[in-house]
Amino acid sequence: MQVFVVFLVAVVTAVAAASSFLKDPALEDPWQEWKGLHGKQYSEETESYRRMVWEDNWRFIEKHNQEHAAGKHSYKLGMNHFGDLTNQEFNKMNGFRPDPALRKLPVFNSTGSTVRPTSIDWRVKGYVTRVKNQGVSNYIFI
Repeated sequence: MQVFVVFLVAVVTAVAAASSFLKDPALEDPWQEWKGLHGKQYSEETESYRRMVWEDNWRFIEKHNQEHAAGKHSYKLGMNHFGDLTNQEFNKMNGFRPDPALRKLPVFNSTGSTVRPTSIDWRVKGYVTRVKNQGVSNYIFI
């Protein structure tokens, strides 16, 4: 029994030490600024995990924006108050449930016969309103 307890303590210590090495020290200032901006506070047990998720999201955003600069995407991404959530957590919080039947629908392929403008500014047409922070609401306010 004592051997098991010693082993368990060693494992917990190793995991705790490893979690501190997983953090990117270069992201410490952005992490602290983001937490302050969005009023995020975590327990000691939660902080490492949330930081890891946030760093993964940060890297994803940075990679996407580099690809945007290279012309691979038509839009840029930015970090918001959901930055410490995984995709699964975000979708669960917002009630997203993918419809399996939609996976079987055919994909629309344009014949190319339609003349399309190179760009459309939907703001000029009055279809887009200013951005509003809706918190965690599942409703749209226009």
